[in-house]
Amino acid sequence: MTSPTTSTSVAVPPKYEYLKSLSDIQSIRDLSEDAVRDILRQHTCDHGLEVLEMGAIEDMSGLNDAFNSTICALRIKAKFSAFSKPAAAATTKTTTSNSGDSSGSDMMPKVVQDSANQEKTEEEFHFVIKSPPKMSFIRQVHKLSRPFFNEVSWYLDLVPQLDIVFGKGSIDRILPTCYHAYSSYYANDMGEGSCCIKSCPWFCWLPCRRSEQGVLILENVKKMSQSFEMYDKRKPLPLNHIRLIFAELAHFHGKWLVWIQKCKTGALKTENNTKVEPISFNTFKATYNTQKRIPKLLYQQLKNVAKKTVIKMLHKQGEEQEREYIAKCEAFFNRSAMRMLNEYMDKAPTDVFTLCHGDFWSNNIMFSYPPEDQAKAKPNQLIIIDYQLINYGHPAYDLVYFTYLNTDLEFRDAHLKEVLKEYYDIYHSYLMRAYPDMKYSFEDFIGDFHYHKPVGFTTACSVMPNVMSTTQLDLETAGICALRELQQKQEQELNDDTNPSSLEIRRRIVQMVHEMARDGVI
Repeated sequence: MTSPTTSTSVAVPPKYEYLKSLSDIQSIRDLSEDAVRDILRQHTCDHGLEVLEMGAIEDMSGLNDAFNSTICALRIKAKFSAFSKPAAAATTKTTTSNSGDSSGSDMMPKVVQDSANQEKTEEEFHFVIKSPPKMSFIRQVHKLSRPFFNEVSWYLDLVPQLDIVFGKGSIDRILPTCYHAYSSYYANDMGEGSCCIKSCPWFCWLPCRRSEQGVLILENVKKMSQSFEMYDKRKPLPLNHIRLIFAELAHFHGKWLVWIQKCKTGALKTENNTKVEPISFNTFKATYNTQKRIPKLLYQQLKNVAKKTVIKMLHKQGEEQEREYIAKCEAFFNRSAMRMLNEYMDKAPTDVFTLCHGDFWSNNIMFSYPPEDQAKAKPNQLIIIDYQLINYGHPAYDLVYFTYLNTDLEFRDAHLKEVLKEYYDIYHSYLMRAYPDMKYSFEDFIGDFHYHKPVGFTTACSVMPNVMSTTQLDLETAGICALRELQQKQEQELNDDTNPSSLEIRRRIVQMVHEMARDGVI
């Protein structure tokens, strides 16, 4: 870590005198003014920084698509010390580990300049604070899927791993800055795990395992000078947005493919001026093979929700004209879906496998637009958020998940092959870097995309009514009945032919059914 610029008359005191152990900050309750001050001191390398004003922590939870975390916002006004006045604002992002050590960052404070081009010594910081959900039922499920742990591990372990291969900050441009990360599962589960978890079925050790505690502090990218914003999740994404999305996703998948190849062959070496120790491939696969860690019982429930939604939408569309499709869907969900899932879950990994985002859809992508683009028609940059479902798998998983949640049939028929080819060209360049002799044509890639369509179809049909619903509940305080109440209200909403969201959900689900029948999926 680079020390801040100092004058000869100012002595920087020893670290233990001005910085408490950041490992003491383990939950939202620990975010006192002193704790926030110390996080910012570590982040800016300014050990004389003081907090001038700390706003109230604002709860942003209760959204139907925020099951995995409690989400809050916080505004901080800080003053830099007299000896810390860097020449220019930094753009490098940094991650602070749960032990209180910076990951080798040389980041300096972001300095605001006034109209006379004079440095100001004050700065506002805007945080998004995530923590494990309060809802008891969801916390029990999370003992298996560990979504909060996944995101903490993403920032503490995985992001620095890419720097080993591609250089420092290799993926920072699509990430929010991480100021602090802590998970109570982190220290215990990055290795082999406890003997109980290793040797017993999940339903035996689940009641004994403690619920996760933790806190993750990220940059609020909506408040940046170059602000980022979400696209309306109720609308299909347009072509210019999807082109940028698929290009960035191809780089994301491709970089992890190269890293995995080096990791598997023992070719990872600490280089590019990083101080990161490579992790083993066995640890990586065991930790992030999250799709296969979830019991099939939960996938069965997902399939049942999808079936109920699809049949309801087809009946609403018109039982007589959709009779053939209703029969096809019933056969698919009653017989084919679980067989396909079993084949998918048991499929051996191939060299094409990479690290997938796992929850890749429009609400986890934020766009920035050029100042002159008042219509916001063509974004020039994006940030990808929410890494709680990262998993080791086939890149087509992210593609089908995104495609069937965020596009309609008109787009897919007109442009899908075109944007998939753009994705493939970028991804294939990384594939050739990792495996120069491997034969993987565009036709092979399209075949893999088609193989994953049942997953995309089932997931989209079960998730879409929730994420596009206008019904919002306080999931944090309503308890286990919140899920049933939410489902009942959404069923009423889907029956409302005057509700634009309900009509759009029906339109897109019926389109998916017709497409799956046309393409031989159902």
